[in-house]
Amino acid sequence: MFDFITRELGLVDRAIARAVEGDERTLTGIANYVVGSGGKRVRPALVLLSYLAANGERVRKAVPAAAAIEVIHTATLIHDDISDRSEVRRGRPSAHESFGIGRSLIAADYLMTAAFKLISNYGVDFLGTINSACMNMAIGEIQDLRHTGNAALSEKEYFEIIGRKTGALFEAGVKVGVMAAGAPKPQVAAFGRYGRQVGLAFQIVDDTLDACSDGKRLGKPVGKDLREGKVTLPLIFALSNAPQKDRAILRRVIASNKRPPPNADVARALRIVRATGAEAHCREVARKHAESAKRALSRVPPSKAKDELMEFADDLAQRGR
Repeated sequence: MFDFITRELGLVDRAIARAVEGDERTLTGIANYVVGSGGKRVRPALVLLSYLAANGERVRKAVPAAAAIEVIHTATLIHDDISDRSEVRRGRPSAHESFGIGRSLIAADYLMTAAFKLISNYGVDFLGTINSACMNMAIGEIQDLRHTGNAALSEKEYFEIIGRKTGALFEAGVKVGVMAAGAPKPQVAAFGRYGRQVGLAFQIVDDTLDACSDGKRLGKPVGKDLREGKVTLPLIFALSNAPQKDRAILRRVIASNKRPPPNADVARALRIVRATGAEAHCREVARKHAESAKRALSRVPPSKAKDELMEFADDLAQRGR
């Protein structure tokens, strides 16, 4: 993925390493632990590709913005893992499991500050764009926590949550990439719509893989959302389409007073979700969002970078197959 900008993504990694380097070894160590834990660098890649697709001439100009988006994303992962009591992130212990909750929270704050320092050199409009995304992510996280264990969560509420938690940062990243290229406001808005729609599609597929994929094929345990009482699109679909007795089982597992619920209950609930055809339904929903993303760029002139953005959208609904 993103072979076209491999060298530039290397520059992003170096920019991140410089940004999180500090006098306090503990903070720098935690930051490097989380930043270096893997990840596909999807968000910074979209920043760079959007800059190039908007006719940006010197891609290095967009590198600090791309680094800032990835650092913000990394900080939110620390917060998410603490909120969800997740013990593992990308195949190794979560930051709070390795360093403690207090130190990890401070490290997340440190990362957010480093990200805003990276973006500050671009100007007030850039800061405003990133600030708005961060506020939306915080609101989305609170909404997500509020609805933990709520089997009555509606599809509308689900999309509001993922629009804030995931879509907002994708949108902001693409926007700052285009803004760095000096694009006019209508083009910034068009790219922003692309970013939000691919962000929604990305999250839908993530949620679908967690509920419907095989752990061996996925390379990590499945059913994490269900264990945490998180109601995602495949669960919403199953709660409307499973036989009545199976719906009762799903509601019981989602609303379980035991966190996490017994493994046998989770496995049974996942079998029910898969039997409803939730995976095919959710992938089709993701595909529609990806198509909306592509339409947002219909007036953008052809380029290799635009082709990469379109291909990324095309591949989203098939991810993990």
